[in-house]
Amino acid sequence: MEFIFENPIFIIVIIGYIISFFMKKKGNQQQQRKGSGQQVKPSPAEVFKQMQERFPQLDQRSIEEQQRQQAEEVRQLEIEALERQRLAEEQINALKEQQEMAKKQADLIKTVSKAPVPIQGAAQKEMRQTLSPSKKQLIDGIIWSEIIGPPRALKAHKSVKNLK
Repeated sequence: MEFIFENPIFIIVIIGYIISFFMKKKGNQQQQRKGSGQQVKPSPAEVFKQMQERFPQLDQRSIEEQQRQQAEEVRQLEIEALERQRLAEEQINALKEQQEMAKKQADLIKTVSKAPVPIQGAAQKEMRQTLSPSKKQLIDGIIWSEIIGPPRALKAHKSVKNLK
Protein backbone atom coordinates (compact mmCIF):
# COMPACT_ATOMS: atom_id res chain seq x y z
CA MET A 1 0.00 0.00 0.00
CA GLU A 2 2.89 2.29 0.69
CA PHE A 3 4.09 1.71 -2.83
CA ILE A 4 0.91 3.29 -4.24
CA PHE A 5 1.23 6.47 -2.16
CA GLU A 6 4.99 6.84 -2.70
CA ASN A 7 4.79 6.70 -6.51
CA PRO A 8 3.16 9.94 -7.87
CA ILE A 9 2.98 8.66 -11.46
CA PHE A 10 0.85 5.74 -10.38
CA ILE A 11 -1.50 8.10 -8.50
CA ILE A 12 -1.89 10.33 -11.60
CA VAL A 13 -2.71 7.34 -13.79
CA ILE A 14 -5.38 6.16 -11.37
CA ILE A 15 -6.96 9.66 -11.15
CA GLY A 16 -7.00 9.95 -14.97
CA TYR A 17 -8.71 6.57 -15.30
CA ILE A 18 -11.38 7.52 -12.77
CA ILE A 19 -12.06 10.87 -14.53
CA SER A 20 -12.35 9.26 -17.97
CA PHE A 21 -14.71 6.63 -16.59
CA PHE A 22 -17.08 9.29 -15.21
CA MET A 23 -16.87 11.37 -18.42
CA LYS A 24 -17.86 8.38 -20.55
CA LYS A 25 -20.81 7.71 -18.29
CA LYS A 26 -21.90 11.35 -18.45
CA GLY A 27 -21.55 11.43 -22.27
CA ASN A 28 -23.74 8.35 -22.67
CA GLN A 29 -26.48 9.92 -20.56
CA GLN A 30 -26.45 13.12 -22.65
CA GLN A 31 -26.71 11.17 -25.89
CA GLN A 32 -29.69 9.26 -24.58
CA ARG A 33 -31.42 12.52 -23.64
CA LYS A 34 -30.74 14.05 -27.06
CA GLY A 35 -32.02 11.05 -28.96
CA SER A 36 -35.26 10.73 -27.06
CA GLY A 37 -36.41 14.29 -26.34
CA GLN A 38 -35.09 16.61 -29.04
CA GLN A 39 -36.62 17.55 -32.36
CA VAL A 40 -34.67 17.93 -35.57
CA LYS A 41 -33.84 21.58 -36.24
CA PRO A 42 -34.76 22.83 -39.72
CA SER A 43 -32.07 24.25 -41.97
CA PRO A 44 -31.84 28.04 -42.48
CA ALA A 45 -33.22 27.70 -46.03
CA GLU A 46 -36.32 25.93 -44.70
CA VAL A 47 -36.82 28.61 -42.05
CA PHE A 48 -36.56 31.29 -44.73
CA LYS A 49 -39.16 29.52 -46.88
CA GLN A 50 -41.53 29.27 -43.93
CA MET A 51 -41.11 32.97 -43.19
CA GLN A 52 -41.85 33.84 -46.81
CA GLU A 53 -44.99 31.72 -46.75
CA ARG A 54 -46.19 33.33 -43.53
CA PHE A 55 -45.36 36.92 -44.48
CA PRO A 56 -45.51 37.31 -48.29
CA GLN A 57 -46.39 41.03 -48.10
CA LEU A 58 -43.05 41.76 -46.35
CA ASP A 59 -41.17 40.13 -49.19
CA GLN A 60 -43.01 42.17 -51.85
CA ARG A 61 -42.44 45.40 -49.93
CA SER A 62 -38.75 44.74 -49.57
CA ILE A 63 -38.41 43.96 -53.29
CA GLU A 64 -40.27 47.13 -54.26
CA GLU A 65 -38.18 49.17 -51.85
CA GLN A 66 -34.97 47.71 -53.25
CA GLN A 67 -36.13 48.51 -56.78
CA ARG A 68 -36.89 52.11 -55.76
CA GLN A 69 -33.47 52.45 -54.13
CA GLN A 70 -31.75 51.07 -57.21
CA ALA A 71 -33.71 53.41 -59.47
CA GLU A 72 -32.74 56.37 -57.26
CA GLU A 73 -29.07 55.33 -57.36
CA VAL A 74 -29.23 55.07 -61.16
CA ARG A 75 -30.77 58.55 -61.38
CA GLN A 76 -28.08 59.98 -59.11
CA LEU A 77 -25.34 58.37 -61.23
CA GLU A 78 -26.92 59.74 -64.42
CA ILE A 79 -27.10 63.23 -62.93
CA GLU A 80 -23.44 63.04 -61.87
CA ALA A 81 -22.42 61.79 -65.32
CA LEU A 82 -24.30 64.62 -67.04
CA GLU A 83 -22.75 67.19 -64.70
CA ARG A 84 -19.25 65.85 -65.37
CA GLN A 85 -19.93 65.87 -69.11
CA ARG A 86 -21.15 69.48 -68.95
CA LEU A 87 -18.05 70.54 -67.00
CA ALA A 88 -15.80 68.75 -69.49
CA GLU A 89 -17.50 70.50 -72.41
CA GLU A 90 -17.12 73.87 -70.69
CA GLN A 91 -13.43 73.24 -70.17
CA ILE A 92 -13.01 72.17 -73.79
CA ASN A 93 -14.77 75.32 -75.00
CA ALA A 94 -12.60 77.49 -72.73
CA LEU A 95 -9.46 75.82 -74.08
CA LYS A 96 -10.63 76.33 -77.66
CA GLU A 97 -11.22 80.02 -76.96
CA GLN A 98 -7.76 80.34 -75.44
CA GLN A 99 -6.27 78.59 -78.46
CA GLU A 100 -8.08 80.94 -80.85
CA MET A 101 -6.88 83.97 -78.87
CA ALA A 102 -3.31 82.65 -78.98
CA LYS A 103 -3.54 82.17 -82.75
CA LYS A 104 -4.87 85.70 -83.19
CA GLN A 105 -2.06 87.12 -81.08
CA ALA A 106 0.52 85.09 -83.01
CA ASP A 107 -0.88 86.34 -86.31
CA LEU A 108 -0.83 89.90 -85.00
CA ILE A 109 2.79 89.54 -83.91
CA LYS A 110 3.73 88.08 -87.31
CA THR A 111 2.10 90.94 -89.19
CA VAL A 112 3.72 93.54 -86.94
CA SER A 113 7.17 91.96 -87.26
CA LYS A 114 6.89 91.70 -91.07
CA ALA A 115 5.93 95.31 -91.58
CA PRO A 116 8.96 97.62 -91.70
CA VAL A 117 8.84 100.50 -89.29
CA PRO A 118 9.77 103.72 -91.05
CA ILE A 119 12.32 105.75 -89.09
CA GLN A 120 12.20 109.43 -89.69
CA GLY A 121 15.13 111.85 -89.82
CA ALA A 122 15.57 112.93 -86.17
CA ALA A 123 14.87 109.48 -84.81
CA GLN A 124 17.38 107.99 -87.27
CA LYS A 125 20.15 110.34 -86.08
CA GLU A 126 19.35 109.65 -82.47
CA MET A 127 19.51 105.91 -83.08
CA ARG A 128 22.89 106.20 -84.79
CA GLN A 129 24.22 108.27 -81.91
CA THR A 130 23.16 105.69 -79.36
CA LEU A 131 24.82 102.94 -81.38
CA SER A 132 28.14 104.73 -81.71
CA PRO A 133 29.68 104.83 -78.22
CA SER A 134 32.37 107.26 -77.26
CA LYS A 135 35.83 106.29 -75.99
CA LYS A 136 34.83 107.00 -72.37
CA GLN A 137 31.71 104.80 -72.70
CA LEU A 138 33.84 101.92 -74.01
CA ILE A 139 36.27 102.21 -71.08
CA ASP A 140 33.38 102.36 -68.62
CA GLY A 141 31.85 99.26 -70.24
CA ILE A 142 35.09 97.28 -69.84
CA ILE A 143 35.39 98.31 -66.19
CA TRP A 144 31.80 97.36 -65.49
CA SER A 145 32.23 93.99 -67.23
CA GLU A 146 35.16 93.26 -64.88
CA ILE A 147 33.16 94.33 -61.86
CA ILE A 148 29.99 92.47 -62.76
CA GLY A 149 31.62 89.43 -64.41
CA PRO A 150 32.74 86.24 -62.70
CA PRO A 151 35.51 86.51 -60.09
CA ARG A 152 39.14 86.25 -61.12
CA ALA A 153 39.61 83.11 -59.04
CA LEU A 154 37.20 81.27 -61.32
CA LYS A 155 38.93 82.42 -64.51
CA ALA A 156 41.89 80.42 -65.77
CA HIS A 157 45.07 82.50 -65.63
CA LYS A 158 48.81 81.91 -65.69
CA SER A 159 50.64 82.08 -62.43
CA VAL A 160 54.24 83.06 -61.82
CA LYS A 161 55.18 79.49 -60.89
CA ASN A 162 53.93 78.14 -64.23
CA LEU A 163 56.00 80.64 -66.19
CA LYS A 164 59.33 79.30 -64.93
